[in-house]
Amino acid sequence: MANTDTHHPADINRDFHISVPDLLACAGDWLGGRDGVLAGVPDELRKFYVLRAAVIVAARPDGAYFDDEVNPHPHNWQPAV
Repeated sequence: MANTDTHHPADINRDFHISVPDLLACAGDWLGGRDGVLAGVPDELRKFYVLRAAVIVAARPDGAYFDDEVNPHPHNWQPAV
């Protein structure tokens, strides 16, 4: 899948920060089978998007991340250094 957006879908504010509430909303949509913030993400990739958001939040207390524009979704989103 080609990169079509530089922001992770869980980044509701589009500010390159995923907050804990953003992560919980994303996980809730996935677990509840709702499109929500994951609308447009293929079903088979949704859990990986949620896991990537969790990795970012776990690595950075402020949830800061960047799009490395090299890897495909969801691996392109990396915790900020």
